[in-house]
Amino acid sequence: MLKKVLFIAYQIPPIGGAATQRHIRFLTRLPALDWHPVVLTVDPACCEEYYPKDETLLSFLPSDIPIYRTKSFNPMDRLLKIKASMRRGCGDIAVRDRPAVGNSCHSSPYRNPVQFCKDIVTEIFRIPDRQIGWYLFAVLTGIRIIRKEEIKVIYSSGNPWTSHLVGMSLAKLSRLPWVADFRDPWLHNPYKEKRFAFIASIEKRMEKNVVKNASYVVANTRPLQKQFRVSYPQIDPGKFIHISNGYLASLFQNLQFKKNDKLVISHVGSLYSNRSPLPVLQAVANLKRAGLFSNDNFLLQFIGNISVSGVNQDLLLSMRIEDIVRFIPPVAHDKALNYMAGSDVLLIIQPATKLQVPAKIFEYIAVGKTIFAITGEGATADLVKHENLGIVANPENIEEIENKLRFLQQEYEKGILNEFYHKYSQEKFESIPLTQKLVQLFEACLNP
Repeated sequence: MLKKVLFIAYQIPPIGGAATQRHIRFLTRLPALDWHPVVLTVDPACCEEYYPKDETLLSFLPSDIPIYRTKSFNPMDRLLKIKASMRRGCGDIAVRDRPAVGNSCHSSPYRNPVQFCKDIVTEIFRIPDRQIGWYLFAVLTGIRIIRKEEIKVIYSSGNPWTSHLVGMSLAKLSRLPWVADFRDPWLHNPYKEKRFAFIASIEKRMEKNVVKNASYVVANTRPLQKQFRVSYPQIDPGKFIHISNGYLASLFQNLQFKKNDKLVISHVGSLYSNRSPLPVLQAVANLKRAGLFSNDNFLLQFIGNISVSGVNQDLLLSMRIEDIVRFIPPVAHDKALNYMAGSDVLLIIQPATKLQVPAKIFEYIAVGKTIFAITGEGATADLVKHENLGIVANPENIEEIENKLRFLQQEYEKGILNEFYHKYSQEKFESIPLTQKLVQLFEACLNP
């Protein structure tokens, strides 16, 4: 008998990104395992502008899966517009004992009290995140779905963490079992911005309530699973289940592989915050100056958005590597996969994330090319080393990055570059066994 699961996820095609790939994999495989997903998501017209949109992703979803798309109201964006207009005049407001240094409202520890109040208001309207404006619409629609579709289990995927709040509320209202899937750490995320202490305290209680009320908590890396068990020692450790990211084999069947006349290394995906390409760019520049890299034997390309300050074409010109490094704007997912297939080495830049593994690495695994991971100790380095996927270099050690790049070049010239790669690792991360683990949780929810 086909059972139904309410699948709560914000990133559903045409909304793109790494999270979308995990959702596509589960949604594609669940029906064959006797679970029919009913999707609750946001209308893409209402989601934030920074989410990429890719209409081609819609073709990857099974056509018979019902998808309920709801509205969302984002008070944060509207408040920011008001805040920006007010901030332009904040320098005219006198504040006693405030030093007259700079023009920024935040240029000194003596914050303008009016500005301080505005900051608090805008922060309140994004607890736990900007997507909180979706919460009420999602809960109301979710109640109707549960009644109409005879849902047996609720599943939610975060971040955004609002998705888990929706799942928790619907589970309480319907008394249905609920599985909360953490694709990233919530409280222990190194990319998490510092917030007011009282807001951080609220988020801490929110995560605790999610963990306490969920039937099972899924972590997509083993270090994150371990962190949950350490953070919540009073909760049965068996509640925390590891289901890694993976790939959907059907997406990789018609790729355009090719043989290059020089070593081609590609990073496919967005770079932002601490994920800076500067260390590898500096290493490449050093190797070019040493006469080891040139346009005849080497190409490094970045496909996707780069939101790292100072990293642009002018930087390449100043480093004199514009002939061997290319920045390519974002492309549709199928084209991105072909960039991977047309490369010899695939680059991961993931510093300071001990609990996380970028979802992109599993697409790299599916393509079957050597992976060069610039990362510190943690989940990403462990995966690459333990599964023999390629090599690792410390992002803070330029000399080590140079040595690893030179090593890859030498292996390429010998024609043995991809002997790193193990077929076993490729197969174990296909979406079928991973979705089977999720289904086991659904079944356990019905038969506790």
